[in-house]
Amino acid sequence: GFSFGYQPDNYHVSVTYLMNQATDLETIAREKLDSNISIKLTAFGLKLDFDFCVENVRRVVQRAKDLGNFVRLDMEDSSCTTDTLRVYDLLRREFSNVGTVIQAYLRRSLQDVRQLVADGKPTNLRLCKGIYVEPRSIAYKNRELINRRDAAWKVWLRSRKGPHIREQSADFVFVCEGLGRGPNHWFRVRWG
Repeated sequence: GFSFGYQPDNYHVSVTYLMNQATDLETIAREKLDSNISIKLTAFGLKLDFDFCVENVRRVVQRAKDLGNFVRLDMEDSSCTTDTLRVYDLLRREFSNVGTVIQAYLRRSLQDVRQLVADGKPTNLRLCKGIYVEPRSIAYKNRELINRRDAAWKVWLRSRKGPHIREQSADFVFVCEGLGRGPNHWFRVRWG
């Protein structure tokens, strides 16, 4: 089968946006699409008020759960990374239908994943290289190094085998070690 994620762009915090997410979930369920949604937390008020954002996202994740669907908390620029991971950590304790994204080019990413998997709670992560322009102090800039880091992550993820890993390619070259192992962690690798 084929599955895909849907991510609307250019929305701002509003009741309309929340209603659109609910409508998208209803449409996916009604049409029996093998799909889920990906959301940017700034559209749910992340930069306005943390608790406000959590409550807005909780409603969407709950509705997705009711409909048998999944919500990916998309990663934005580095000013949102810590709070996005905090929202994810709170919600994954309540829901199994929520995941987030780790950007391989950020220097902090290895520690972020270590922290997420350390408590043994179910973890659902998608890996991407990272697209935002960030300072050298927090992100690798060398394209070759970013590609090697991305490949190293994928080698580590591939070593975890089983239904918790979804891959789209087998082009692995480098090895990444030192992260916890276990059946409660699900990783999705995004290539490109």
